[in-house]
Amino acid sequence: MDTGFLSELNWLHIAVAALAYFALGAIWYSVLFRNAWIRYHAIDVNDPGLQKGTAAIMLVSLLWMFVVTVALAILI
Repeated sequence: MDTGFLSELNWLHIAVAALAYFALGAIWYSVLFRNAWIRYHAIDVNDPGLQKGTAAIMLVSLLWMFVVTVALAILI
């Protein structure tokens, strides 16, 4: 399998795009539509058990966003 094309990718642009993608999601679900999202899913914000695993979810989300941006960079 030839992986030489990976060296031609602009990794800085890919990292910035992944972080922008993550930031857009953070703004979308925290500032813009937070209350509507909480009401729709019937989430009790006072439940301390909801905060467990949040960091892992965010990290996996960022990782998948990086994978998506790499795939887009390869396709474009």
